[in-house]
Amino acid sequence: MIFFKKIICVFFLIGIVTTSYSQNKNDLKLLTQIEDYEVNERAFLILDQSVYLAGETINFQALTFDATLQIPIDYSSILYVELYNQNNEVISSNKYYLENGETVNSITLPRHLQTDYYYIRAYTNYMKNFGYSSFFTRRLQVINPFLKTKKVTETVSDSTELEINISAEGGKIIYGIENKIILSCTDTNKRIHTKFYENDSVINELFLDDGFNVFNFTPYPNNNYKIEAFSSGNENTIIPINNIVESGVVCKLDSLNKNLAYLNILASSYNDYPLSLYIVNSGFTYLHNQTITKSETLLRTFLPAGLNTVILKNNTSKEVAIRNIYIKPESSFNIFAEINKPQSSPGDSIFLYLHSDLNDSLQYIVSMHMGNSKTSPSMQELIQSTSFTSSLSSLQNNLSINELNYLYNNIDDINNYILKFQSNQNLNTKQSAKAYRPEFSNDIVSGNILSKNKNNVVAHKDMYISFVDSISWLNRCKTDSTGRFYCELPINHQGVDLIVTVTDTTENYHITIDDEFYPEFFNITKEVFSPDSTLKNIIEARMLNLQITDAYLNHQNNQNSNRSDLRFYGVPDVEYNFERYVNLPSLEEFIYEIVDNAIPKRKNNKVQIAIISEDRKYGSNPLVILDGVPIQNIQQLMATPCNKLKSLKIITSKFYFGTAVYDGVIDISSKENSSKLIDLEKNTLKAMFPRITTTKQKEKTPFERIPNYSTNIYFNTFIPKSEENRIKIKLPNNQGKYSLLVFGYTKEGKWSTLINEDVVNIQFKNSKIP
Repeated sequence: MIFFKKIICVFFLIGIVTTSYSQNKNDLKLLTQIEDYEVNERAFLILDQSVYLAGETINFQALTFDATLQIPIDYSSILYVELYNQNNEVISSNKYYLENGETVNSITLPRHLQTDYYYIRAYTNYMKNFGYSSFFTRRLQVINPFLKTKKVTETVSDSTELEINISAEGGKIIYGIENKIILSCTDTNKRIHTKFYENDSVINELFLDDGFNVFNFTPYPNNNYKIEAFSSGNENTIIPINNIVESGVVCKLDSLNKNLAYLNILASSYNDYPLSLYIVNSGFTYLHNQTITKSETLLRTFLPAGLNTVILKNNTSKEVAIRNIYIKPESSFNIFAEINKPQSSPGDSIFLYLHSDLNDSLQYIVSMHMGNSKTSPSMQELIQSTSFTSSLSSLQNNLSINELNYLYNNIDDINNYILKFQSNQNLNTKQSAKAYRPEFSNDIVSGNILSKNKNNVVAHKDMYISFVDSISWLNRCKTDSTGRFYCELPINHQGVDLIVTVTDTTENYHITIDDEFYPEFFNITKEVFSPDSTLKNIIEARMLNLQITDAYLNHQNNQNSNRSDLRFYGVPDVEYNFERYVNLPSLEEFIYEIVDNAIPKRKNNKVQIAIISEDRKYGSNPLVILDGVPIQNIQQLMATPCNKLKSLKIITSKFYFGTAVYDGVIDISSKENSSKLIDLEKNTLKAMFPRITTTKQKEKTPFERIPNYSTNIYFNTFIPKSEENRIKIKLPNNQGKYSLLVFGYTKEGKWSTLINEDVVNIQFKNSKIP
């Protein structure tokens, strides 16, 4: 039911967006049918800062949105967040519960980190279908003032060959037409000097700054063209330009005015008119209402936000030209903020008044932190870079994290930069050999079963999935025809030790569990981070905060505070507490002497347990559980001393569990709740399981008088247009100057940001902040 609600909600939003689109942008006709639409889920993290000290907490607001519709969506229920270094080594990871597609949460930087650049990324299980380039990825500056920074020695390449790539704006170079040529080098740290030759004459010289540059030239027949590239390190290469064609079509970007693009369509020695213009944007395909019938046409068209692939097709529907154009998202309204007490005392409360020039209900995310623009990310730039990254999943095999960083800082160069991928024939094709299922309301565990002896897949085998010390939950699943299994895990019933058991004990099987976190990362060219001297005052203040925090005990909430005590089978018919009875030597003796609803039976020197129902009938096939783990061979369990056991619960009626039928349930708990009293069953795997953080972890101290020395505070609030726009904020006990960041958005995808520096001075009375 949840699945259908989510899909219906997305289709409803599609209807709103496409109706609005067709009313205002009548030069394009939407061709994609709703039944062909595929959710293009992306994650967006709003971070409280961009510069951190090792040991500090990264607070974030996470949203999921549809990259095609550019609107918030409620699709997945679990968000994966990872911190990693420039060697792509994960240093911290966690899973977070998304409620209505949102969460306010945090992740802590380890105290031992060296001063360096680090990265944070966020994604859902469904987003893995689009590859790591679709993930939210952000570079962080981490400073450890308590450790000396290691000196990094630069390595000099021994290679004397430069790898230079050449691309053309239209995908091909045509005689008689001015062509835009893109030069790029795989090593973006080198400054490359290039000379462009026509025959033996140099007609153009330029440098590849950041490994990239463009130039225009018109080729003519009977001439030879080549490029010579060299660096100061005696690296050089010569590239002849031989792939020049006599006829064809080129789609050139003449100019951009926000969403309006002016395209110059040029043709040379071409006759297959008319040409039709199609636009593909994140899964939606549009057709322009104007056709091209001349060798030179200037065409005006509206383009949606994100990466647009403009395709020209001839009268036989053959693609003859392609051009990628990126449109920056623009804010749709203005946000205004006012604080009632700009001068405040530590621990005081203030009121923040928010309003906008948009007559609509707004969701506001408010962050106040000690710092300025050097330590806080620009939300507008963050939104633009996230939108850009979400549009580039088709380029993920070519794009590196350093190129993304370059584009973050040079977003106006995007439409020239992406031309370097113009010759890529795999644009707009989804990668992913493995299909990842969306986690709508449950966590998913998956893996493979192989036969140990024959190393073959094990198809259609029944399995138990359970947690140690989690007798409130147990599930069954079955491998498919390829030996893979998928099982849904309820979010509030999870433990640390996951147990996977194949019910068949006639053979030996090999069980593997898939890593929940995605294994692939961007390519990273390592960079050396040197902290800016202007950060000295902020670093010193936050060093003090860390030391004061260390002086007090931090008590964090249990990750699963809402965990249910109800067993998967409901309420037991009868319960026995071992402490209330005379200590017997074994569980078998206890059942025989004390329990009225079960009886041990021996056959061929093996013990079985029979359930006695209300009508005094014997059932010889009960489901036996120890500390949440189903037990198939109970011989060792029956010999367990009673002084190590806590309770025994029994269901005396038949129990239907999926396709299996049991003669009741016998649920046993040990005093340690660890399931260590007996050895693991045959064909059983025990693995550590990363649990989901369901609520924001907060620092708790035993006394309210202990101050709160957090470095930031975070709010998320929804303000209907008809209600008061006042937010009450309790300030931390830190002294310092605080900046305000506000992100406001509507459910229809309109958004805006506000950045005000030094809006609040927190200081003790009669003291001054310089």
